[in-house]
Amino acid sequence: MATMDAKTLQQFEVVVHDFEDKVEFDSHDFIFKYIEKFEEDYIRMLQPVKDGFQILDSWFGRALLDNQNDLGIRKMDESSISRNIKGNDTSCAKWEIIK
Repeated sequence: MATMDAKTLQQFEVVVHDFEDKVEFDSHDFIFKYIEKFEEDYIRMLQPVKDGFQILDSWFGRALLDNQNDLGIRKMDESSISRNIKGNDTSCAKWEIIK
């Protein structure tokens, strides 16, 4: 389980709220929007991570999954191929907004 403090959960809620005009988004979209809004926090999260972006980005996906009910989202059965933080097209989870 991806442990998340109250501040980070609130930040995740803010990011999800920004997607409410869309029906769905993927984990890479979420991470980019999180960085756009909370860049300093992302950098602080990244610093102690031994293997860098891939581990932190996996944590983000797990945190979305573990907190999907609180965030008002649902993991979709299909995945998405999109550009990750390093500019590579990789597979990631797709999420839909539950209204």
